[in-house]
Amino acid sequence: MKQQLFLYAAVAVGGAVGTLVRLMAAGNLLTYLLVPNLLACLLMGMSCCLLSRFKLPELYRRGVNAGFLGGLSTYAAPVLVHLVDGAVTFVSFVGVICELLAYLGVSALGWWLAAWLLSLRQRCTRL
Repeated sequence: MKQQLFLYAAVAVGGAVGTLVRLMAAGNLLTYLLVPNLLACLLMGMSCCLLSRFKLPELYRRGVNAGFLGGLSTYAAPVLVHLVDGAVTFVSFVGVICELLAYLGVSALGWWLAAWLLSLRQRCTRL
């Protein structure tokens, strides 16, 4: 029970820090939504690659992935903006789908980058 509460606290603290970082970038729509989301996707891809190759503690998985990177990203914000405005058109729907595909692509790029860096590190240590 105590361990579970500690993990929940890690998610809460990570989420608060991630949200604060995103709010520091507040300004126009580009810096508030796009840049933090793309950064979070890149870091999430890299983090997931590390998690697949190393046995990292559950505290990392919860605090960094679910907490910090979840707080940094605002995946649902563009969709909510369109739904609240009532301006859901075919073009806006296609735009949201393209944005989500871009996030997936950047996450894949992050995974690839981390895998490449790890393989480079292994090659350098063999020399």
